[in-house]
Amino acid sequence: MEAVWSGSVANTISSSVSSVIVPLVQLLDDVIHLDRNTVLLQEKLRTGRFVSENIAKEFQHQQRRTSDTVNDELQNLQHSLDGAERVLNQSPQLQGRLDRWFRKPRLCRQIRKCTINIDECYSNFKNAISMVCDTQQIVSSAELHPKALLHTVPESGFVGLGIESAEKQLNTWLDTEDHQFRVMGVFGMGGIGKTSLLKTVYSTYKLRGNVFQVVIWLTISQKFNILDLQTSVAQAVNLQLGSSSNLESSSYVETQKLRLLNYLKEKKFLLILDDLWNPIQLEEELGIPCINDKGSKVVISTRRIDVIRKMGADDSYSIPIQPLSPEEGWQLFCRKAFKTCAAPTKRIEDVATQIAKECKGLPLAINVVAAAMIGNTNADEWDLALNQMKSVDPGFRTMFSDNIDESLYKKLKLSYDSLPDCNLQNCFLYCGAFPEDAQIEVEGLVEMWVGEGLVNNRDKSFLMDAGRRYVTILIERCLFEYVSTEMNWINEKRWIKVHDVVRDMALYIAEEEKCLFRTSQKLHKFPAEQVMTHCKRIAIRYYNDAAFLPTDFRCSKLQTLILAQNRSLRKIPNGFLLNLTSLRVLDLSHTNITSLPDSVWQLKQLEFMGLNDTKINSLPADICNLSRLQFLHLNNCTELESLSCKIVELKNLKHLNLGQCNRLAGIPLEISQLMSLHKLELLTEKSILGVDKAKSGMCSLKDFTNFPNLVEFSVHVKPGITVNGIKSGIKVGTMGTWLQVRHLKLMFDVGGVMEDLPWDMQNMKNLQTCLLRNYGGISLPNCICDFERLEKFCLYHCDKLQELPPLERLRSLRVLELTGCDKVKELGIGIRGSVGGFPMLETLSVRVLPMLESLSSSSSNVVWTEETMPKLQTLIICYCRALKRLPRGIEKLPNLKHIRIEQATWERLIWEDYNTKIFLQKKVVILENLI
Repeated sequence: MEAVWSGSVANTISSSVSSVIVPLVQLLDDVIHLDRNTVLLQEKLRTGRFVSENIAKEFQHQQRRTSDTVNDELQNLQHSLDGAERVLNQSPQLQGRLDRWFRKPRLCRQIRKCTINIDECYSNFKNAISMVCDTQQIVSSAELHPKALLHTVPESGFVGLGIESAEKQLNTWLDTEDHQFRVMGVFGMGGIGKTSLLKTVYSTYKLRGNVFQVVIWLTISQKFNILDLQTSVAQAVNLQLGSSSNLESSSYVETQKLRLLNYLKEKKFLLILDDLWNPIQLEEELGIPCINDKGSKVVISTRRIDVIRKMGADDSYSIPIQPLSPEEGWQLFCRKAFKTCAAPTKRIEDVATQIAKECKGLPLAINVVAAAMIGNTNADEWDLALNQMKSVDPGFRTMFSDNIDESLYKKLKLSYDSLPDCNLQNCFLYCGAFPEDAQIEVEGLVEMWVGEGLVNNRDKSFLMDAGRRYVTILIERCLFEYVSTEMNWINEKRWIKVHDVVRDMALYIAEEEKCLFRTSQKLHKFPAEQVMTHCKRIAIRYYNDAAFLPTDFRCSKLQTLILAQNRSLRKIPNGFLLNLTSLRVLDLSHTNITSLPDSVWQLKQLEFMGLNDTKINSLPADICNLSRLQFLHLNNCTELESLSCKIVELKNLKHLNLGQCNRLAGIPLEISQLMSLHKLELLTEKSILGVDKAKSGMCSLKDFTNFPNLVEFSVHVKPGITVNGIKSGIKVGTMGTWLQVRHLKLMFDVGGVMEDLPWDMQNMKNLQTCLLRNYGGISLPNCICDFERLEKFCLYHCDKLQELPPLERLRSLRVLELTGCDKVKELGIGIRGSVGGFPMLETLSVRVLPMLESLSSSSSNVVWTEETMPKLQTLIICYCRALKRLPRGIEKLPNLKHIRIEQATWERLIWEDYNTKIFLQKKVVILENLI
């Protein structure tokens, strides 16, 4: 009894002491860290105000109604912010620890509690708003934490608790300070969000340069090539690999492996391997050192846990990615399928709920299925969709079971079946002709569609526009996804990609539709003829051994043949093409063929011919037989020396690409008679066109002003001819129909001046894109600013240019890019009293402008606001050593997502308010290779 009593007394005393000591210790911590806590509260207060003041405006802008829950939580957040502001206003400037302790210890405690309260209110507000709208879109510019409220997820635009939990665990492992090399991974079925998770991790540690010295991303397809992977690693770490005449040789691969090993063994690196299907020997094959005492880490995503184990990771470092919960799945489905985030009728809601459940919590499936049903108010069609998803495909072959689950296939196929017509379905199936994880160039893809006759439009002259609309539809259906925009002076391209699960579905359907697609499979012989007899499309591309094509090949129904990217292909047997009488699309790009067989000129139905990056040295006169040809690609044919004058007989030719054909001595005069041309590309290293004079039988620039349908023109020209001391410019208005051109790219020999620009270019009222390179004037004509439709304006290496015209008059401008303009000091925004800004500008890029001091105007008090830059999303700054400040107000731009900037420039910037830097840090993407 005595022991019990004494134990009870001891517990009571311990509890009493604890109740006194713990608060005292906490108060002491509050006093000691008052400065830190005050700065933290000030930052949260400032950012929270930004949210509360702008969220209602953003809802109104998007024409959405705020729910009662959102209003309540927003009101709670505002109350907590008001309380924090009162505390900060009452707090005196307490300099010493004793002053803080004896005079205002209560304020020290209140500051900490206000911070906790704001976090709690903000978390509740975030949860409330995520129930009714896309949180990433609404408030991503106003996070209270370094990570986004909801990370950008390409597959679904939504993050569930499973992904958030996995991200936290990965961050914990990666932030652990140890010197041990470690492999860790995430696994789950296709379409569950693994890639999106790793993209977030990659971006986080790419920005936080103090954790890992090098951060590397590799996408590992099922059929990968070691040399390609080595090259990607080398590019990521800015390591120059050696050259060789035989890049595929084992000795070359071994040499590059050793270079990577020697470089990386001294670095603390983070390597992310996305979509790993089978184990890969990091050190023995790739050149990634696995014995590393720097604390390097490898993170893997895969569909199978055994792959992670075989890569050397313990199960304790493997994370299963869980599907979305039923509630999360329904939120995502509603957000995508219904504009108001609510079903239009109770009957549709009941069916839609079942459809969402059928998707089993997979973000990809939910997104694709919801996109297929978006805007549909017919209840019967909803019932039909549900029945389609539940039905069993008796012909589903087991050969695809490793790539795509049958139940997932049925969900995704609903989107395919719901496409408006069979032509659009066939356009989608084309994605199977490209390698897994490939980036597909939009214009080339659309041209293939047009060539095969898959694009319908009443006005035949606008088939390309109709084809681009097809791409938009497939993106809206979440079957395609835009991935990047390559902006440089040679090409301005759009690229798409296809999720590997969606591509697997396309491959399955394609075989049913008589297509044979074999990419990256390292075939050693051409497929048997009986397999291909009835095929409509054949693609055997990318690292297949197609060196020995059959001499007699019969496939009378074949319309598309793609043999691109097979470097072992050096010759096309004459008999191989002889019997392909229905062929409309032929792509031999990126092969080593040196000539074309005579039989190719007998392909009377051919409309698309791709010969980019081949070794052919001439186009013979027989090309005139291809009377239906619309698209002829000869880009980067560095051995091509001449074109036959018979090319004039290609009356239907719409696109001729001769870019980087640097051995061409000139362009035959007859080419100027191709009246159907819509797009002509003549950008080469040396100018092959003068303004007025040319070699006998060859074109001058003057001869290219007679095309009535020319929409896009890219050309390298010599400076204007001087006659009696007067420059003779490019007189487009009086000499032809350039006035219809929408996209103009002019590259001059160094030394061109203002007079070398078209003298009446102000009349080019349809101009949408204007790119100038090597322009030598100190200023630009003001007529540049009169192009009401101009959306893209780019200046490259205009070394003498000092002043820009009032570009704010370009009210439609979406992209403004300046690169290598050595003497430009400011962009001039506001210098002439204009406050209009750029209402449509989405991307602003300044690169290698060594004298640039201001992105606006140094002589005026310009502030970037929602009114002046309402749509700016991306700001790119690279090698602008004189730039010390970003424009005032940049942190308030509502749509700014990324500031892509080199590390040195970011660290060099001066800030009036350090909190602005902290806020913008969340949007910074540090890139090494911006040029």
